[in-house]
Amino acid sequence: MRSIPAALQTVYLDLLQQALPRAPGTVWRQRHKGKQYLKVDERHGSIRITRHLGPADDPEVQQHAGALRAEAHQAKNNRKLVSALKRAGVPSPPQNIGRVLEVLANAHIFESGGVVLVGTAAYICYSAGLGFFLPSDLMTTQDVDLSVISLAMQNADPINLSEVLKRADPTFQPMFHLAHPTAPPAKFKSESGLLVDLFIQLRRSASPVPLPALGAAAEALPYQDYLVEDRERAIALYGSGVPVLTPRPSRFGVHKLIISSLRQEGSAKRAKDLMQAQAVREALLARDPGAWDEAIDDARGRGKKWKQLVDKGLRALACS
Repeated sequence: MRSIPAALQTVYLDLLQQALPRAPGTVWRQRHKGKQYLKVDERHGSIRITRHLGPADDPEVQQHAGALRAEAHQAKNNRKLVSALKRAGVPSPPQNIGRVLEVLANAHIFESGGVVLVGTAAYICYSAGLGFFLPSDLMTTQDVDLSVISLAMQNADPINLSEVLKRADPTFQPMFHLAHPTAPPAKFKSESGLLVDLFIQLRRSASPVPLPALGAAAEALPYQDYLVEDRERAIALYGSGVPVLTPRPSRFGVHKLIISSLRQEGSAKRAKDLMQAQAVREALLARDPGAWDEAIDDARGRGKKWKQLVDKGLRALACS
C-alpha cells in the first residue's frame, strides 16, 4: 500500500481545520421602497437558496455580511486544496454521493453530532487521514449509510430529510417499510439507484425507529453502538471540502470483521467487508498499531458472542 506524501497530508489537515460549517454564499444588495437590503445566495446541491440578511445600513447585518464574504473567499481557497488532493490521486466520492454529503453537511446533520457517516462512503474519506492510498476498487458503492447516535440530535433544528436530499437530486423518493407502511421512511432512493439508508443501534422497540428530528426513521441493527461511539471529523473531497463525522478507522475495520462473520460464506458483500477491514488494518499497523489492537480488545471484551465474531473475522483475514 502506497503512503501519501507528507506534503499532501499537510494539505488535508489544513482543509480539515478550515472546513466551513455551512454552504458559502454570495452577498448582494436589493433596493425595496427606497431602502437597501442585503441578501445572500447559497448553493445547496442542485438548487440555490436566497436568505434575507437585513437592512444594509444595520451594523450587525454588515458584520454578518462581512463574515459571509470571508467564508466565500475561504471556500474558494478550499476548492483549490480539494482539487490538489484529487489531482494527486487521493480518493474522493463520485459526484452523486458528494452532492448528497454536501447537502447533509449544509443541513448540519453531521455537525449536530447525532449522525455518523458509515459504510463505504466513510471508507472513501479515510485515505488522507490514515496517510495511505486505500484500494480504490473497494470504494464502489450506490449507498450512503448513516448511523444515528441520538434521537434528539442536540443543537440542531428539526429538518425534513426527504426535502434535504431533493436538493442533491430532485428524484429522491422515500421508500416505506413493507411491514410498517405508515412508519416514516428509513430509506431514500434516487432514479439513478443511489440509496440513503439510516441505521440505529438495536433497541427493544420495534424497527424502524422513528426519528422526529429528521422526519424519517432508522432501521435497528446490532453492533452499531461499537461502530459509532468512537468517531472523528473527516473531509469528503468534493466541492470546497465537505466536513463529515465518521467512525474512527480502527472501529470501522473491526466492525467490518464482525459484520463479515454474520454474512454468508462466499458472498460478495462478505468479501468486500474483509478487504476493507484488511486495508484499514494494514494502514493502521504501519502508522498506529496500538489503535487497531485497542479496537480488537474492546470488541472481544464485550462478551462471548462478540469474541466469536471478531475471531472468526480475524481467521478469515489470515486465510485471505
